[in-house]
Amino acid sequence: MKSIIKPILWIAGILAAILLFIIFLLPGILRTVAIDKIEQATKRPASIGRITLNPFTLSARISDFRLAEKDGPKAFVSFSSARIKISPASVTRRALIVSKLQVTAPRLNIIRTAPNRYNFSDLVPEKKSPEESSFLFSINNIEIGNGSVDFLDRAVQKPTAHTIRRLNVAVPFVSNIPYLADIYVAPHFSADINKARFVADGKLRPLTEAMETSAIISLKNLDIPHYMAYLLLSVPISFSSGRLSTTSEITYRVSAASKPEISIRGPLKLEDIDLKDRQGKPLAALDSGLVRRFPVMPGRTSGR
Repeated sequence: MKSIIKPILWIAGILAAILLFIIFLLPGILRTVAIDKIEQATKRPASIGRITLNPFTLSARISDFRLAEKDGPKAFVSFSSARIKISPASVTRRALIVSKLQVTAPRLNIIRTAPNRYNFSDLVPEKKSPEESSFLFSINNIEIGNGSVDFLDRAVQKPTAHTIRRLNVAVPFVSNIPYLADIYVAPHFSADINKARFVADGKLRPLTEAMETSAIISLKNLDIPHYMAYLLLSVPISFSSGRLSTTSEITYRVSAASKPEISIRGPLKLEDIDLKDRQGKPLAALDSGLVRRFPVMPGRTSGR
């Protein structure tokens, strides 16, 4: 009997030591290595508050991540916490299968300094010749909660600031594993974009011979004058005020046998429209109006 108990105690002791190492020592090692690798790859200061590992649930949690701007202490990207859970099926299917990915309170600061130049351009790798990859993955239950984005556009004639607040994104999965190809995807997106509420709920349906995507778009009180700097052509009028709201369904369908089709259904509501000419004189005004039919666009696009 003693000859059996002794090996069992040895195995139990080894397993306990491994678990203690994974729970208490490995997170600190991973934290140090991760910060060093990130700083080497980005040439920017980085910090991670804490990494915790749970070997029983195959999950990891990263807290208080921060990557600074290239030329200053201000944060370029940060998040309060990120949690990832690996599925045991990763072993049997020989693929990376993430059963859950949650990111809480991400913050992103973007600056456009010139056409096609941003404060993250140094992080974008140069284009290389495409290579086929056999890496299989399935990332499921992707959730981003309470995100925030600040975008300063210095490349337009009048520098314009944009903000995104209360950003929430939910994506059931992103995968290149063939057996998931026929599963419905119901993504969700909601945010306050420049103080206008934007909500999109939709689904992606891969069909046998076609791909169809549809989404319900809800937009409330979009400030029209704020976006006039992005008009490609010079127009002899300007918006002193104006708001746009809509609840529309956008459907996109593409197949090998026909051209892509886009249909848009839903009215556009215009409010508090005040147009002026180049001299600043009143040109037209509209308290409230409804556009029930969209203009037909090329490529077999229909609107209702």
